[in-house]
Amino acid sequence: MDKCFCNPNNKIWLFWDDVYDVNVLFSDDQYVSACVKGVCGIDKVIFTAVYAKCNSEERKDLWEAIDTLSSSVDCPWAVFGDFNVITNAEEKKGGRPFNISNSLDFLNCIEDSGLQDAGFLGDPFTWCDNKGHRAIWKRLDRVLINAEWNSNPIKFFKFLNFWVEHNEFLTVVQQAWEENIYGNPLWILHQKLKKTCKALSVWSRVTFGDIFEEVDRMEDKIS
Repeated sequence: MDKCFCNPNNKIWLFWDDVYDVNVLFSDDQYVSACVKGVCGIDKVIFTAVYAKCNSEERKDLWEAIDTLSSSVDCPWAVFGDFNVITNAEEKKGGRPFNISNSLDFLNCIEDSGLQDAGFLGDPFTWCDNKGHRAIWKRLDRVLINAEWNSNPIKFFKFLNFWVEHNEFLTVVQQAWEENIYGNPLWILHQKLKKTCKALSVWSRVTFGDIFEEVDRMEDKIS
């Protein structure tokens, strides 16, 4: 690595090669935001690395900073790191039952900032207090992304009514829908719909061929 940067309390360190044009925008005890150019041909992206305080009152400063930054972001933006708070009961195992009041400030920050959980692969928990059979597990680390991060040319999905008459239709839908996906409920729903649409499109092409190409061919023949 050619260059590095650390926040005021030395809790967050950034390292990068000269091939990237990195401009640190903001730095605080709980986060560092940087604009990066030259990533995968994208004009620019903004990364915010987070190491949140354990105290909920101190974390409010972080939530406010993220919300403020969101109003000026006009490109793909990822906020990632240790947020020191969970969002739902599924993100905790052991200890006292989940209390949503402890997460409301963070949840409001996510919503107000236009962010969504990027999901994950692997173990659902990122922290443990290592107390043997009484251990508490939590998912404190995550990646949040804005809408621009996922921006792609719009692709329309056309549902064909005759699919439901085929004996393989329900199996295709069930297999795609039951695939394990992790994240908040809206993210899970979004991903399941995408995977189901893709599975149906692939299945339709294999089973029936290119229906739309055949329609165009017949129209050309008639004309």
